[in-house]
Amino acid sequence: MPSIGNNIIILNRIDSSNNYAMQQVHAGLAEHGQVWFALEQTAGKGQRGKEWKAAPSENITMSIALKTNKLPIDQQFRLSVAVSLAILDFFTMYVSTNVSIKWPNDLYWCDRKAGGVLIENIVSGGSNDGVSPFIANWKWAVIGIGININQTDFSDDLPNPVSLQQITGEKYDVIVLAKQLCSKLEMYWQQLHSGQWATIFERYNQHLFKKGKAVRLRKKNVVMPCTIRGVSEDGKLLIEEDENMRFDWGDVKWEL
Repeated sequence: MPSIGNNIIILNRIDSSNNYAMQQVHAGLAEHGQVWFALEQTAGKGQRGKEWKAAPSENITMSIALKTNKLPIDQQFRLSVAVSLAILDFFTMYVSTNVSIKWPNDLYWCDRKAGGVLIENIVSGGSNDGVSPFIANWKWAVIGIGININQTDFSDDLPNPVSLQQITGEKYDVIVLAKQLCSKLEMYWQQLHSGQWATIFERYNQHLFKKGKAVRLRKKNVVMPCTIRGVSEDGKLLIEEDENMRFDWGDVKWEL
């Protein structure tokens, strides 16, 4: 199976690298580990249907196709964790302090967002004869990654963005950095397949944004002061005040 980043295709201008990658997978034209790097996106995709806005040629905006048919479908959160840690490790090559993962998979420096992840899955059904149990097969995952690298001027509707250049004062070759990130992704992909989930999960919680600190979470119209305890193995956010209270992604918003 090819390594992640073994084949990087540069797209000069595209609506969304994730859309393009999904089209290639559905058409049978993708291979495992293939990367599509978009120099410019006209309709980049963020989480929960939001647009990912990035200045052309200044950032990492790319999508990776991963063949996930050997992973159980109930382990989708594990892939999210592995990708998050790969991005964290990559970023800490250049910024050694105050880097964390904001649940579930945003990259943060201090209280500012440096990157995000959007994972879209292709799942096929198993038996549907009314007799055999229905077992879904997780065939592919398309990992969309956006990391602010050289951009210094951001849209006013982005609440708290930050780029690598703003932190370090240096300018970077985004393609070179994308290849470095692919190496980190490959490392965690291999760890995920070699039974190292416990180590991966522990490290994820160690680098969790605001862990052990007082925060304010909003659920609908109610703001809850609480302390972040960690994240469960099934991806739920845990707070110290009530061990029975667990939040699914999308249940709450952060009041930063």
